[in-house]
Amino acid sequence: MIIRKILLLIAGVLVVLGAPPCLAQEALPERAEVEVLPLEGPLSRANAEISGLAWHGDQLLILPQFPRRFGDKRYGRLFALPRQVIRDALEGGSQQPLTPRPIRFADRGLRQTIENFEGYEALAVQGDRIFLTVESSPQSVMQGDVVAGQLSREASFLKLNVDSMTELPSQTTIDNMAYETLVTMDRYLLAIYEANGVNVNPNPAAYRIDSSLDTMKALPFPTLEYRVTDATALDEQGRFWVINFFYPGDRFSLNPAFDAASPPGPSSSFPLELPSETPVERLVELRYTRSGIVRTNTPLLPLEVLKALPARNWEGLVRLSGSGFLIMTDTYPRTIAGFVPYNDEAERP
Repeated sequence: MIIRKILLLIAGVLVVLGAPPCLAQEALPERAEVEVLPLEGPLSRANAEISGLAWHGDQLLILPQFPRRFGDKRYGRLFALPRQVIRDALEGGSQQPLTPRPIRFADRGLRQTIENFEGYEALAVQGDRIFLTVESSPQSVMQGDVVAGQLSREASFLKLNVDSMTELPSQTTIDNMAYETLVTMDRYLLAIYEANGVNVNPNPAAYRIDSSLDTMKALPFPTLEYRVTDATALDEQGRFWVINFFYPGDRFSLNPAFDAASPPGPSSSFPLELPSETPVERLVELRYTRSGIVRTNTPLLPLEVLKALPARNWEGLVRLSGSGFLIMTDTYPRTIAGFVPYNDEAERP
């Protein structure tokens, strides 16, 4: 707290000296509380390693990084939760833990054909077509790919078309970082890289990919320190939210610059952070345009950091219409399913 007060005092001096408004904030924004939803079943284990969330109709699809960890000799497993079950838990209509149902997952042994396979990292839905990103490190160089699959009509079986797998351009040489985020829009996908900080990726790009996975186009992406690990679907105006997360143990690999991520405009407000020491858990709103991805004027949404827990590695994010966001962690400090209340209309400037 003392450090933040000192930094805010410095910010006030910067205002007097004419520093850019993004470096001179007036007040700390309110941090959103995360309501924890109890889980039961295989995904409640610490090693579930959730990588992505996406809605398929009224079913929330949950992607583990290693689906075979929950499978049998033939199939891996994804998982699903009905929207109404989640709402009942939030509204007090049910006191039972959430128990996601399994979905059989067939990838034709894809994990065994990829050198240094590191798992599935992102999930996007387009009708009954499912898209995943794959992370690997052939010859110790990080690589990201996107692959398409088909979900059965009753949403009980997902089969990947392994022949559709398409490599995505690498953007950094950082270990264990590639494409953690996929967004669907009309006939396209948007693949977003994990590391977009100025010191490690001075020209970040998102890739708009035709849903046939035949063509792709680079689009400018805003400089955003720390990691981007998942995103909501686009709304009617092309806006979407991303998870922006920083674990201080990544300070050497990410080499974060001084954080100036606050949105432009007089409504901006975010605490100045010490990038090497302070965990960051927040949601940031972006907008898709034909010429690139841009920040919106909506203030970012910092999450309440719990002193009793280390930084929570949030890697799954979806909107829960009219009420807020659902988020999930990948392993650290354990598997956590959470709800973040947020009123779009009330909070939007």
